Amino acid sequence: MVAAAGNSPATMKSPASGTPAFVNSKKRKSHRNPTNKSEKLLPNDPLLRRLSSAAAATRSFLQTNDLFLPPHQSLRIESLLSSLPIAPSHSTSTTWFHRFVNSASENDDPRWHHCFRMSKPTFSKLLSILSSSSDLPPLPSSSLAATLFRLAHNASYSSLAQRFGFDSVSDASRAFFTVCKLVHEKLGRLDDPKPDYSPRLLPNCCGALGFARRRICWVEKDQRCYCGEPEPRGFV
Repeated sequence: MVAAAGNSPATMKSPASGTPAFVNSKKRKSHRNPTNKSEKLLPNDPLLRRLSSAAAATRSFLQTNDLFLPPHQSLRIESLLSSLPIAPSHSTSTTWFHRFVNSASENDDPRWHHCFRMSKPTFSKLLSILSSSSDLPPLPSSSLAATLFRLAHNASYSSLAQRFGFDSVSDASRAFFTVCKLVHEKLGRLDDPKPDYSPRLLPNCCGALGFARRRICWVEKDQRCYCGEPEPRGFV
């Protein structure tokens, strides 16, 4: 094989015909982006137009059905919409919580349990307890609702600001910690309920640790438990 100097191709004889064959020694240029930067979609890009159309339809569906969707589904849709490279649409004049209170006006409406893990009368009673202070102004119902909603569904502060009408994410965070502080001050010193050791319940069982299956044993006077183990394992 005879190699040419410079950038000329290398020459070699073909073993079959003996005629010279030319092999290009230049490396192919990589089509990868050397700067490793993502290309931005132009306003007239067809993909961007399709994303905008799909996002508009999804927002319309969410605004129409957000009072009846389970919170985890509506939060998931909001998260997906916020991740799109599209400018967010303008929010409505009324907040989600204001529309929810007007819609779920009955005391036995199950949506209160779905959203806040308590009934409407319990919510009103808790709001009255936390607002019973002459030194501080009454607690807004939206602040209590936002706190319960975050504790129940792990909602972000940006979602709370949008749903409950806070001016900014920092205001939503401040309201959350204010309500948590009030709950600690008003309800943190209540006596713990005493366990009921009545025969109707499991012996010496005060509660549940979770959903895992565990062996339940109690110690008799002879230092044996009902499951037949020679040494007691204690209580679960």
